[in-house]
Amino acid sequence: MARSLFEELRARQGAPVAPPKLKPNIYAKLARFSWHQAAFVVSFWLLVSLASGLALWRGFLAPVTASLPLQVSELSASQSAPGFAALSRMQTITLSGTKPDLLEDQRNDLVATMRQRDDLYQLIFAPGAGEFYEANGLLYHPLDEVKGRVAYALSLKPLFIAIAAAPKANSMATLVSGISAAIQQGRDPQGLDDLLAESADSVQALMRGEDKPVDWSTLANLDNDNIALSVTVLAVPKEGQEAAARSLTLKLLGVVQSSSDTTTNLSQPGVPPPKRAPVAIDWVRAVAAGAMGVIFLGLLLALALGRLRLVLAVFVPPFLFAFPAGLALMMIKGGPAWLAFWPLGLGILWLTTALSLHSVFSKVTYAKGRKAREAVVMLADHQHGHQITWLGLLLALPFAGLMALTNGLGVAALALGLATAGYAMALTLPNALLRFIPEALQWRAGEWLIPAHRALFETGQWQWLARGLGAIMVVACLAYLALSPAQTEVRQADVPVSVVAANASEAERVINRLKAFSEAKAVRWLGMFMPQEAEAKRAILHQLSGQFPRITPVQSQPPADIRDQLETLQDSLKEIAATEKTQPRLKQAADDFRRSLALLAATSGDEQVRQLENRLFGGFNRLADRADVLSSLAAPQLGALPGELLALFGKPEGPMRIEVTPATGTSNARMAEILEQAGFEVLHPSVEQDQANRSVNLVVEKVLGAASALGLIALLLALRQSRSILAALLMTVAAVIIVAAVGRYWQVEWNLTNLLQAISVLSALLSFVWLATAQEGSTATSALELFLLPAMALALVLPFLALNIAPVVAAVAPMASALFATVIVIGLLRQHRQPAADDI
Repeated sequence: MARSLFEELRARQGAPVAPPKLKPNIYAKLARFSWHQAAFVVSFWLLVSLASGLALWRGFLAPVTASLPLQVSELSASQSAPGFAALSRMQTITLSGTKPDLLEDQRNDLVATMRQRDDLYQLIFAPGAGEFYEANGLLYHPLDEVKGRVAYALSLKPLFIAIAAAPKANSMATLVSGISAAIQQGRDPQGLDDLLAESADSVQALMRGEDKPVDWSTLANLDNDNIALSVTVLAVPKEGQEAAARSLTLKLLGVVQSSSDTTTNLSQPGVPPPKRAPVAIDWVRAVAAGAMGVIFLGLLLALALGRLRLVLAVFVPPFLFAFPAGLALMMIKGGPAWLAFWPLGLGILWLTTALSLHSVFSKVTYAKGRKAREAVVMLADHQHGHQITWLGLLLALPFAGLMALTNGLGVAALALGLATAGYAMALTLPNALLRFIPEALQWRAGEWLIPAHRALFETGQWQWLARGLGAIMVVACLAYLALSPAQTEVRQADVPVSVVAANASEAERVINRLKAFSEAKAVRWLGMFMPQEAEAKRAILHQLSGQFPRITPVQSQPPADIRDQLETLQDSLKEIAATEKTQPRLKQAADDFRRSLALLAATSGDEQVRQLENRLFGGFNRLADRADVLSSLAAPQLGALPGELLALFGKPEGPMRIEVTPATGTSNARMAEILEQAGFEVLHPSVEQDQANRSVNLVVEKVLGAASALGLIALLLALRQSRSILAALLMTVAAVIIVAAVGRYWQVEWNLTNLLQAISVLSALLSFVWLATAQEGSTATSALELFLLPAMALALVLPFLALNIAPVVAAVAPMASALFATVIVIGLLRQHRQPAADDI
């Protein structure tokens, strides 16, 4: 009958008087399988690693992202701000010159060009331009001016009726001849100078081949005047495109300046600080630094373990598992950003390394005085397998909690599956490797390390000294946290302050309330863009209804007849220009019109001459159309304002933005702070940054709190002793203070990458606390294991620091230094004890 391995070993050593009944547990059975099937275990993990490495290489050439942002909107209860166009990014473009028509054309060309780049600009708006202002422009003029315009248009009604009666060149000649006689009698016909000047421009345009009929609505002064010597364009770049949009705007303004005497200006006071671009890594230097770090780590492990052969048993599992962990990350995240999740992969490798190291330590310390290596492996796992399980849970549960909160249960399950695979590798691969490494279990370092540790630290004097040093470190870090300022982003003090109201009615109440603040000088909101005294102006414009005649389409006469009429018309214009009583402006207009007609008759063919009457009278009906539009203007409503204004200041149904101008001596940032404290809903970069910081802090608290809860539950279940639990909690609090101080020193900015690093430190902290409070075995053994992993992390970082590979150092150094400081605090505060007689 076959006997078990334990029975065989006892038979070789001689049967004891009372042989212990030892039944192998699951860990011992797994160790026996790994030992007997060592070649299969090593080959299996090697093939898994190679296959993963080949698949990983195909996606490794994607761009490296330095860090990933923390998605606070998905994890916090804070609500995002209303979707107004961002005033903090707004460009204010001003064109100034002496030619209003040229400025208008340049503004329209600039707006059209910028609107073609919808990849750069979120909003382009030219105040005073567009269909809305074309239709409602007169409502924005003063009331007296509107009265004067209507009265002037009605005074020209007889002239327009006379033109409408016979819209022909001969009628024009007869009319001008009659007007010439009136001028000689001392009468000054109103509007004739504008009619002749406009007719001269139309004839000149005809000779140039341009389509420019006489605008009779402009003659009646019913159109919007284009007399501004400066025009404005407002442009809001898309988020993240501020620099590119500014560059394009400057380029377009340069073209305007080089082609005319127009003066341009670009004002963008609220340019946000540029985002840190992903930093490219010099892979040659990075690989060299990594190789140096591995060499340093190997020397450190060889010194601690006393044998180079044991370094392979610790190194090989995490090295082989790096490729499956990287492949899993690429499958989880996809796209070019997966490399930014390297802390998650590092956490899994940390788990594998810690479990492999603990597995090897349990065997080399258990092998003292024993000859059969298989028995050592089985008995060590039989006794310490549950410790490996608890250690794995303490390392893996915080990561699972983070993944569940940030990415859902599916990703959390995959991360937990990775951790389980790393746990399985740590339980099997080191045992299989030890099968092929003769005499590896002879721990030479234990011959001098344990006695030295006991002589130095396991004494009563050291207990008081160590705790005193640990308390000093904790108090110093606590003072540093209290006195040193946290990292804050540069605030944009010159960005306008905005207050949000639910709707138009609340906006009016908010404005009335703002009057009580002496720091607020003025406000600007959607209601300010409504015309003043609109009803009175509409009543005046209503007088234009049905007052002006219309004509049927102009039928051109034969060119020969028109040429004869042109001669008559030129004679009448010459008489007007020669009369002494003629006003200078009318004299100039008559002379220009006469010269234009003479040039047309002398240089143009019959086709152009035939078009003359259409150019003079083809736009006549626009006068009646414009008058009808003005007389029937609807009562203006907030919701009918241009869409760009609604995007900037909100819709009447809400939400609405109210821009507050601070008084002299009060900055925008101070104004925002005052209104925020008064209970207003304020939009300003300084306030938004404070809210974002609070949201990020809330997310960090929730994530770290959930991870801490999971880890502490596993820790308390593992300890199960009130004294050990109390010691673990005290050391946890002390270590958290140390880690927070290290993060403040490195000015860590909370993002998803650094949050994963914090989870790494937290999981290591919990596992170190468990190792430090364990009551089994020599305190020297647990102390060595306690200090070894952080020292290994620093050994990997130092070459990157020496070669000045900044992206790697900035990402890894805070985590490595936090781990090292954490373990020092735990090592100082832990309870050292005298060795028992049966300590191994």
